[in-house]
Amino acid sequence: MNQITLNDNTFDLFEPEIELPLIFQIGDNFYIRATSYDTREQSRTEIKQVTKQTLKDRYGIKDITTIPYFETECYVPAHTGYKPVIENSFNSYHPLPIKPKKGDYSTWEKLIRHIGQDKYEIVLNYLIVLFQYPTEKLPVIIFASKENETGKSTFMQSVAYLLGNNAGIFGQDDLNSQFNTWIMNLLAVFEEISDTKKSINKLKAISTAAKTTVNRKFMPQFSFEPFVKIMIASNDEDTCIHLNEEDTRYLVLKPEKIKDFDPDFDNKLKEEAPAMLWYLLNTEPTIKKQSRIWFTAKDIQTEQFNKIVETSRSPIYQDIRLVVDEIMTEDNLTELYITASELAGKLGNRYALNEITTCLRKEFKLYNTLMRYTPYMGLTEKVGRPYLFKAANQ
Repeated sequence: MNQITLNDNTFDLFEPEIELPLIFQIGDNFYIRATSYDTREQSRTEIKQVTKQTLKDRYGIKDITTIPYFETECYVPAHTGYKPVIENSFNSYHPLPIKPKKGDYSTWEKLIRHIGQDKYEIVLNYLIVLFQYPTEKLPVIIFASKENETGKSTFMQSVAYLLGNNAGIFGQDDLNSQFNTWIMNLLAVFEEISDTKKSINKLKAISTAAKTTVNRKFMPQFSFEPFVKIMIASNDEDTCIHLNEEDTRYLVLKPEKIKDFDPDFDNKLKEEAPAMLWYLLNTEPTIKKQSRIWFTAKDIQTEQFNKIVETSRSPIYQDIRLVVDEIMTEDNLTELYITASELAGKLGNRYALNEITTCLRKEFKLYNTLMRYTPYMGLTEKVGRPYLFKAANQ
C-alpha cells in the first residue's frame, strides 16, 4: 500500500484502485464524492458541492483545515502512470477500476471482429489508441442497424465497463440540457438520438473541439479541453444522422445479427476484462496517426456511410437522381447530356431553375460549359450548356 501526504493530510493509494478523499476542498469550495447508480445498477462516482454547514451538520467536521485542500482542479487522462494529484491540483479523471492481467481475451476478439467486420483492424486500433493515447481525437462511431441482437449495445457497454467512471451512457435529454458534463468523459455512449440539426452540430463540434465551456449543476463554469470519444447506436440504418461527403469524422458500421447466441457472453466479457485491458495497454497501434482523428477518411469510409450520405440528400437531389436514372435506363445510356432547363421540364417545373443549378453544382458536383452536344431527346446536335451524367460503372 502506498501513501501520499498533502497539507499534513495523509490518505492511502490502494492497488488496483486509488483511494481518494471522500471530502475535499478546491479553492474556496467544498466537495463530496457520492455514488449513484444507473438503470443497470452500475455504480458511478459523482462530485457534488457542499456547504460548510452541511459538513458540520451531516459529517461532524468542525475544523475544515483537516480536509484535503487543492488549489485547482484539472483533468489529465492517463491509464498508465495515473496521477490523482498534479502539483497541488486535484485530477478529476478517474483511475481505471480494473487491474490489467495478461490472459485470454478470445470473447472480446470475437465481439470486435463481429462488430468491425471488414473494419476490424480500424476498430481494434481505435480501442488501442483510446486506452494508450486518451487525449488523441478519434472518429465518431455510429452503429446503424435495424436488427436486434447485433452486439452493438454489448460492445459499447463493455468498452464503457473497462473505463469505469470515465465513460457514461447518455440520451437525447443530455444533449438538450444546458448542463453538458457528458463532455468530461473519455467515452460518451448515446444509444439513440434525434437527428436534429442542433444535436448533430453539438456532436460535430465537440468531437474535434480544442476548447469548450463546461456547465455543471450547482458548480461554476470553466474552460475545458475535451477529449471525449463518441459512440452512437441507432435502429434507423439509413436516416439515423444527416451526413454529407465532407463529414469525414464518422465511422459508420452496420453490424449483423449474432447467429450463435451465447447466454453467457456478457459474463465472459467481464471475466476477460483484465486480459483485454492488458492487451490494449501493451499493444502498439498497427495504424500510425494519419490525421487529426488518427485515421484517414478512406480508412473509415464504409458502404453504410455512403448510404446515409445518399439518404441525407435534399429532396431536389433525390428527384433529379430519379429522373436521370429513368432516362438512362429507358434509353440504355452510359452518358447523358442534359441542361438545367431540360431537367426542370422533366421535373414538371416544380423547382426554380436556380434551385436546380445550385443542386447540380453543390450536391452532384457537376459543372457545365458552352458546347455542341447531342441531346438525349434527338439525334440533331445543338449548342448549349448541358451537364454530363455518367452511369455508375463508368
